[in-house]
Amino acid sequence: MCSEAKMLAYSKWHELLTNHENAMDAEERYDELLNLADEYCSRGIISSSERITLIEVATTV
Repeated sequence: MCSEAKMLAYSKWHELLTNHENAMDAEERYDELLNLADEYCSRGIISSSERITLIEVATTV
């Protein structure tokens, strides 16, 4: 089962991925997505395999 912290992290990450109305360009958004994935993994919110999946998704969008 997902923890509340994990659900909030995925929600924030997905919002950044899909919301193109903010001031970030594509490169900045990509960098921030990778930074969030790294942060979530280092804080123990997601596993290393989940981090890899987030990076793969960010790379394909």
